[in-house]
Amino acid sequence: MTAPLFRVLVADAEQASRERLRQLLAPEREFLLVGEAADGPGAVTLTRAHRPHVLLLDVGLPGLSGFEVLEQLRGELAPAVIFVTARAEHAARAFEAEAVDYLLKPFSADRFRLALGRARDLFAKTLRAGAKPRARSPLLDLIALRTGRGRMVMAVAEIQYATADNTCCNVFTTRGKVAVNESLGALEERLPPERFVRISRSALVNLTHVLSLGPKSHGDQHLILRSGAQLTVSRLRRQELLKRLGR
Repeated sequence: MTAPLFRVLVADAEQASRERLRQLLAPEREFLLVGEAADGPGAVTLTRAHRPHVLLLDVGLPGLSGFEVLEQLRGELAPAVIFVTARAEHAARAFEAEAVDYLLKPFSADRFRLALGRARDLFAKTLRAGAKPRARSPLLDLIALRTGRGRMVMAVAEIQYATADNTCCNVFTTRGKVAVNESLGALEERLPPERFVRISRSALVNLTHVLSLGPKSHGDQHLILRSGAQLTVSRLRRQELLKRLGR
């Protein structure tokens, strides 16, 4: 039998939700449930007492919200936080809080197991490096984009490519173009490096949307996406792109 490696604390206002989380954790032999809290102050107290590796945190806790709990713990502890909530509108703020994942109720056992796996992988990597765990958007299926109308949350898989626009960028998705208030470089830092690659100084592409690559002129090449979009690959970026495409 695998000995538990990661301590888990559950903080959820609903008893039924705590019971379900307990049931979902039971077969996960790498994880040990060390406590349960029904309100924000209790979550702070138990986190300080048990120093969990993973915190399953409800957004709508009484006394202190999930985000206020994290504020109380700021600078003290750094558990991998998985938000568990029935409210989708807090997803953007969860990114700011550097959550590992954001589980929307009701969620399946497989989805829960995926979130635990992300927390485990994050902790294993950071502990090996001797660094403080920091959750990054590449660990998530979603990304929050800052637009002129507020934050837009979408699946990373929806992003086809992005282009620079001075200090901002344009993100082209399966739903259309989104003007984003951050640089292309800053956006690149928040996207999974195994799925996105720079093809020029001003363009970043999602490799899963690439259809074909063909010659253009002056050493440049055309990259054609499944949507029909055509992008220019600079000579300096060509070899890296070919390597990433396995050519």
